[in-house]
Amino acid sequence: MGHSEPTCFHSPYTRRLLKPYIRRDEETTPPWLQLMQEVQTKVHKDVPNWHLPPRAPIDYSYVRPEHVPHINILAREFFYPGIDLTECLEYPDFSCVVLYKKLVVGFALMVPDVGYNEAYISFLLTRPQWRRAGIATFMLYHLIQVGANFISSLNGSL
Repeated sequence: MGHSEPTCFHSPYTRRLLKPYIRRDEETTPPWLQLMQEVQTKVHKDVPNWHLPPRAPIDYSYVRPEHVPHINILAREFFYPGIDLTECLEYPDFSCVVLYKKLVVGFALMVPDVGYNEAYISFLLTRPQWRRAGIATFMLYHLIQVGANFISSLNGSL
């Protein structure tokens, strides 16, 4: 994905200032990471003074332009060929992309519908090797909170 420094940015949809991270999780160890740590430990068992390197955090953030190609690759593999989710950049505050280092582990997208005073979740995906660690649960929780805040702000302005 290249390297970009996490910075705050304004949502083109709500004009809100969005923080670089929704959440930085340094505690959860998905099954895939647990397996990789076990493999590393086994391979280096005879190396004196070797220690398992510190694990990078799992970062939850809003979708950015550099994420879209990788999200599209996952969506084409798990949903249907030819899908293009570029439009999610129009309302990034209604999204969540999960990264481990530079790997997109999962994503969740919600579409706000001002006309009907509602929002709906259009996509929710976690890579199979990263499932059963609460990643999708957190993304779903985040989108529910965003949707509830969005709807209450619309009701307040009516």
